[in-house]
Amino acid sequence: MVFFLVACTTLKPTWIEAPSCDAEPYAWSDDLLSWISQGEGSGAFSIDPPGDAATLVEGNYSPYSGSFSWERTYGSEYFLTQDVVEDGFGTAWHNGDLDIEYVATTTDRLDERTSLGHRVTREGCEQQWWVWDVAADTLEYTRFSGTFSSTSLLWTADVADVEWTGTQAKEGSSIEDYVGAGLEQHTQRRVDGTAERTFVQVVDEYTYDGSESRDWNGDRTQEYEILENGKQVCSVEAEFDYSGAGAARYDCGSADVDCEYVVDDNGSCTYSCTDGQDGDC
Repeated sequence: MVFFLVACTTLKPTWIEAPSCDAEPYAWSDDLLSWISQGEGSGAFSIDPPGDAATLVEGNYSPYSGSFSWERTYGSEYFLTQDVVEDGFGTAWHNGDLDIEYVATTTDRLDERTSLGHRVTREGCEQQWWVWDVAADTLEYTRFSGTFSSTSLLWTADVADVEWTGTQAKEGSSIEDYVGAGLEQHTQRRVDGTAERTFVQVVDEYTYDGSESRDWNGDRTQEYEILENGKQVCSVEAEFDYSGAGAARYDCGSADVDCEYVVDDNGSCTYSCTDGQDGDC
């Protein structure tokens, strides 16, 4: 009897049986199946996900009805506070395949909420997912396709006239490259929750070429050049908090201009500069 009790307390139920993907990304893929597989086998979970930004994901999946919900919370002073899913549905198979649909509502540190719809299917090591803005008058779906290896998820987006690719690494970092519609951008999101991007954006005859870093709390620092027909006309250094308020210095040949950006409680942004210019951001 004693042996029986000891054996039972050391056995932990598992969700994944006969994995359909040899890479077995189920413990780090940062999705419903990853969280279920780290639970106790019932469909309930409470885990610390990859990376430093999100600190806790708690929820439950019912294998009988296919319904699920979760809440993801973030570290103190991070620019996001939580993601909530209340009425998801679908199937998380015991071989690691996945077919689910849900709406996730994200709240940021300004208490603003964004709700995005998601449909995710995974078969073997191949995954596809669709994302859409549920508040849009006309729903537009962006489709992503990815392949899991033992260390990363490599994906590409299906967007007309745009090359958009990315890598989600096992430890929680990610890289995205976006080229199209007058914008070329490379973004790195680190495990510690900070991010950097380089960009080249063309607007009419002007080109904006530079870099931006984002701190844990969402504050941004930018350095970039403004070129007109290929010739530099200004260099810019700017710092903004998460609301968009901040200051920028424009060095344009013989003229140095300082501008202040102010964001009101209603979200409207205005600017005023030392050369007399002012207006809406």
